[in-house]
Amino acid sequence: MTGCGSGNVPLSGKVILEDGTLLTHGIIVFDDGTHIARATIQPDGTFTAGYDKQNNGLPKGQYRVYIIGTEEMLPNPEEVYPPPMRPLMNPKYSKKETSGLAVNVDGSSKTFDIHVENAKP
Repeated sequence: MTGCGSGNVPLSGKVILEDGTLLTHGIIVFDDGTHIARATIQPDGTFTAGYDKQNNGLPKGQYRVYIIGTEEMLPNPEEVYPPPMRPLMNPKYSKKETSGLAVNVDGSSKTFDIHVENAKP
């Protein structure tokens, strides 16, 4: 899985909340100032990054990382539109400027597990 000669480096992992549970949905964004790549968090909590195609790895470089789309719908018997949402992780991780998350993608395949704080009630 090296991107079919693209020079991209495979990067996969999981997002782990501070309570030990896995984040099971959302999108991880990798930004090196030139490239924007994404990874969709799968229902089993894993992700594999991709630059120009799903899951084809990242170009080498230092990436700032943030995570979006992680809220979950709250059950509401009154059919409110839009449905009420509850954040699962601290909202600071949803912005490049405040997440504090980074990864250096060098020439080797790597696992990058991301540890984040739960949302505070």
